[in-house]
Amino acid sequence: MDELVKLVNSYAAYREKEGDLTVEAFCRRYVADMEVQQHPIQLSDQELSLEARLARAVGRLSRFAEIYSKKALSSLQVKNIDDFVYIGTIGHLGYPKKIEVIQAHMTEVTTGTAIIARLVEAGWVEEHPDANDARSKRIRLTASGTKLLQTASPEMRKVARTTFDALSDSEARTFLYIAEKLERIHTEMYSDCKNLEIEAIYQKMYGKGIPESISVSSDWGDGE
Repeated sequence: MDELVKLVNSYAAYREKEGDLTVEAFCRRYVADMEVQQHPIQLSDQELSLEARLARAVGRLSRFAEIYSKKALSSLQVKNIDDFVYIGTIGHLGYPKKIEVIQAHMTEVTTGTAIIARLVEAGWVEEHPDANDARSKRIRLTASGTKLLQTASPEMRKVARTTFDALSDSEARTFLYIAEKLERIHTEMYSDCKNLEIEAIYQKMYGKGIPESISVSSDWGDGE
């Protein structure tokens, strides 16, 4: 009974701190916090900060996934992971505008346009004028692009399992919950911050306003 009371009190404390919190979200948060308490991360003055260690770990995980992806695609015609990711997105969206695919990957317009041009040249993607917008073009997979996606998808699932199968089901679900929480936060911020320098983004994230002296870059505009 004491443990149950402790759990209920913890739920009340989380609700007070974070507002509207579902039971499912609380359980994930509670399990994650208990894991940290049982395996505390010790930081000395000589070590990187917690945030820096997080950034390093996420960066290295992304790098490992990229290495595995290149190996998985090595036997296929597509040699560039960005090309395959674009093919997957186009296949998922069906018949999107070019700019919708580029924005989905938060790619600079010039870079995204070049990737799509490679896919068109390779015969995996075809583009057509948008019947409702003369300024835009829509794209979709060709038969060979669809076949490539179907062939490569099982190999890319191996990449995902190679990267994450060391986690238990509970760990994977907790990791996903945390990762998707961060993804939602940054997705909501992205449209307001994509043209800002890092100092302005940092100030905006922490609610301190954006200094007028902060300059913006110009290569994140609208494309076709």
